Amino acid sequence: MFVRVQVPPKPVIPTRISSDLYNSDNCRYKELMTTNTILSMNVINTRVLTYLGENLSLVFNRLTGQRLTTLRCQVFQKPFYVTGIMVLLLSVVSCKTEPKQQVKSTPKKVTRDYTAEIAKLETFTNHNTNKNYYFLVDFSIHSGKKRFLVYDRNQQKIIKKYMVAHGSGNKQKRGVPTVFSNVPESHCSSLGVGIVNSRAYSNWGIHVKYWVDGLEATNDNMRKRLIVLHSYGYVPSIETYPVPIINSEGCFMVSNKDMTSLDSLIDSQDNKRILLYSFIKDKEENKVF
Repeated sequence: MFVRVQVPPKPVIPTRISSDLYNSDNCRYKELMTTNTILSMNVINTRVLTYLGENLSLVFNRLTGQRLTTLRCQVFQKPFYVTGIMVLLLSVVSCKTEPKQQVKSTPKKVTRDYTAEIAKLETFTNHNTNKNYYFLVDFSIHSGKKRFLVYDRNQQKIIKKYMVAHGSGNKQKRGVPTVFSNVPESHCSSLGVGIVNSRAYSNWGIHVKYWVDGLEATNDNMRKRLIVLHSYGYVPSIETYPVPIINSEGCFMVSNKDMTSLDSLIDSQDNKRILLYSFIKDKEENKVF
């Protein structure tokens, strides 16, 4: 026994919108189905478009804060592809865009070559000096960075770095001193090679100081000027760049923590006469008197 089943015919999908689909009185459609739109949709439900037509003005008002009353009745009076573009633009505007996160670039570390300074210190080793360490003070570095360097002669490398102040009489440019002096009462730091000498009591910091005797014409008045290596409570032990640190009156002034470390290192040596070289890398930009 056979049963005949009637298959309903497939609905005919119009490729164009006829003018009788519009209802200008209430902006509703009787029936709307289309293909090959710019949004690549096969079939668009008439109820969805009608709902958008009635509520598009409300969405626009909430997004822009402006009152729009004519959009609901006019949006569907335009060709269909124009309506699709308007709906697409409003949907893009309504999407929240997250602000781009700025990628912070880390500053490159500059490796300085002190070969020339070490070679100069080697010429002063006949002054019965320590054979293990050199002290280097690079005044061409910003005072907010560590520029008191401890060089290990056996390992042939810098093993420690400390913060150190320069004199208040030194004119400076962006934290870097530009004027140096060997004149008493100038309150300036001096340049040249000297020797860390005897240990004594200090009124400042951890109450320890080391006399420094200059070996060159640019710093041979350091003993007369009372230039010493000592500590002070307001000198930080960490870098403060780009903020400069406090100034001294020409002394090599470090933090209490760093002075404790230096004192321990000097005291551990049989020969405590360590060479100390204060210098600048770009001499043509600085004045010495």
